[in-house]
Amino acid sequence: EKMWSEWILKAKVCRNYRLPTLNDLYWQPGGNPNLRPESGWSQEASLDLHRSNSRFQIAFSSTVFNRNIDNWIKWLPLNSQQFWSAHNIAKVWSRGLEERLQLSYQTNDLTIQLQLGYDFIKSTNEVALERPVIQKGTQLLYTPEHQAFGALTVGWQNWSLTYRHRYNGK
Repeated sequence: EKMWSEWILKAKVCRNYRLPTLNDLYWQPGGNPNLRPESGWSQEASLDLHRSNSRFQIAFSSTVFNRNIDNWIKWLPLNSQQFWSAHNIAKVWSRGLEERLQLSYQTNDLTIQLQLGYDFIKSTNEVALERPVIQKGTQLLYTPEHQAFGALTVGWQNWSLTYRHRYNGK
């Protein structure tokens, strides 16, 4: 029982509704005053662990999510336009996994902290489009499936040095 007392299980279900921004509606050129609001549902569940003693601390979180959004607003160059414009493209299904780990060690003057994270995000258009040509099930542009990051911080008295690294998949 003591092992499970440090774990926290969270879950949520949300109704999503997002109005177009002023830029989406009125940016010149490209705004579209005929945009419909995005709407849909999302679900999320996470399992968190927090454990510490006088010198050492660990925090871990694992989250899974699922989102279904209708009337997704996307900026695209349509037809023979020379500029990008906002459009409600279709239905988008986004699902994935987010992992986070943070380890800390502290003595009187020295602190060492390691942060790691990984995201797997599959965001796909669920309706085939003719213009621009987007096949059903295609990953959304500018949404990488894989992302990871790490940071190592060493602190001594009032000084600290941090190294960060990030990876974004295609």
